Amino acid sequence: MKIEPWVLLKLSLDSLGIDDINIVDADARPQRRMVQYLIYLLEAFGVDVLYDFSWGGEGPYSGEPLDPHSAMSSLTSDLRKLFFENRDYCQKMIKENNWHFSDETVAKISQFKQLIGDRVKSDPDWGMMLAMVHFAIRYIFSEPDGRKVGKFVRRALKDSHPELLPKLNVGQLLKFCQKHLNIP
Repeated sequence: MKIEPWVLLKLSLDSLGIDDINIVDADARPQRRMVQYLIYLLEAFGVDVLYDFSWGGEGPYSGEPLDPHSAMSSLTSDLRKLFFENRDYCQKMIKENNWHFSDETVAKISQFKQLIGDRVKSDPDWGMMLAMVHFAIRYIFSEPDGRKVGKFVRRALKDSHPELLPKLNVGQLLKFCQKHLNIP
C-alpha cells in the first residue's frame, strides 16, 4: 500500500514533538509558517517527506501544486487535513495500518531534532533565515556564493520581515548549510 504524504507528515510532526497546530485562525500563521520551514529543512536534511517547495514571499513554501493533475501533495492542504478536516480519520488510519518510520529514519529525525528542529521551534526566525539561505543556494544560484545569496535573502527579508535584517548572518547560515544540509 502506498503511503500518502500526509502520513509521513503526521509521523514527522509526532517525531518532532508537534501534536497540534491551529490551522484555521489567522493569528496561527507564524506556527504554520514554522512548520513549513521545519518540513523543508527536514527534507534538506535527508528525510523524504514527499513535498515540493517553491519560493513563497517568506521563504520555501509548499502550497497547492501548480499542475492540478500532479500526484504531489501540498503541505498546506495536508496540515488542514491532519488538524482540521479529518483529524480522527487520519489518526485511525495510521494506527490501523501500523504505519511508522524505519529505525534508520527515526534516528535521522532524532538527529535533525537535536541539531535543527528544536532550535527552529524555539527561534522560528532562525529557521526561516536558514531555510531561505538553503533554498537560495540549492534552487536559485546552485552554488554557495555568499554575496549573491546574501543579497537575495536580504531583499526577501526587506520585503517580508525587515525587523530580521539585523539578525541575518549569511556567512554563519551558509556554513551551517554546508556542514549539515548537503550543500557543497
